Amino acid sequence: MTGRGGAAFASWRKIAATADARSGAPLARKPVVIANGAEGEPLSFKDKALLAHAPHLVIDGLLMAARAVSGGQLFIYATEAGIPAVKRALAQRHDARSIWLVEAPSGTRNVPPGNVWPPSWPSDMSSKSER
Repeated sequence: MTGRGGAAFASWRKIAATADARSGAPLARKPVVIANGAEGEPLSFKDKALLAHAPHLVIDGLLMAARAVSGGQLFIYATEAGIPAVKRALAQRHDARSIWLVEAPSGTRNVPPGNVWPPSWPSDMSSKSER
């Protein structure tokens, strides 16, 4: 697996670094594993395309990474455009029930109920997005 970020950072390096950090001193909490599907690069649409056309691959990668590092909480962070495809894919899979879907604050709107985090935005966040 290769990271899809700007430097195409090898996923095995991230997994190995997490495993090394955990082996030295046991953590009280399990690692949180996040699939970032909200690209920050200008004029980049790779994350949106991947989430829209192959959300199961993102889920597979997230589950593999979580298993490799004994991950606790799992999140997919996506823009409003990627939310529908990811929600459908999550609903189709029994192995993805523990994955939370987080909408990137482009318009900071809540997505319909389901495995959506946070369940409701704090009131100060929604007022900032309306400005």
